[in-house]
Amino acid sequence: MVALSGFEKQTNGYRVTQCVWMRPMSNWATQATKEVPMAERTLRGARLGGQSFEDERGIEFAARQQVGYRCPQGHEFEITMSDEADVPAEWECTRCGDVALSTSGIVPVEKVEKPVRTHWDMLLERRSVKELEEILAERLGMLRGGEIGPAHLHRPRKRAAAKAG
Repeated sequence: MVALSGFEKQTNGYRVTQCVWMRPMSNWATQATKEVPMAERTLRGARLGGQSFEDERGIEFAARQQVGYRCPQGHEFEITMSDEADVPAEWECTRCGDVALSTSGIVPVEKVEKPVRTHWDMLLERRSVKELEEILAERLGMLRGGEIGPAHLHRPRKRAAAKAG
């Protein structure tokens, strides 16, 4: 069992004295004291990155504001934001995840959406319908003539070859 006995004042700061209780073979307990440097004692048992040993004296915090939100389910909550921040009109509800609107009257900005452009729309930007019909007729003629297209369409068929021969 380990117990901390307290602080002892020295000229170079404070020194921690740690008491260690040991139990020998008999039932009698003996006490042994061990001196530990202050820095070593401070860091012992500290979580990695979880705890800061700095104090908050002399630190000036940024100005803050509380912004209230209400979701369609009726949940109301507040978010702390900087005074300089642009307050959004919508925020995700902390309870149900639905979209909550600001209670201070900030209206969400409607985004202007562009109409969806299809491949046909983009094709009509480059060519007219008459040009497209001409290109289609030309390509169909090449396909039927065997100049383009998959190879299995251009192999001579056995029946067609037998009739010709």
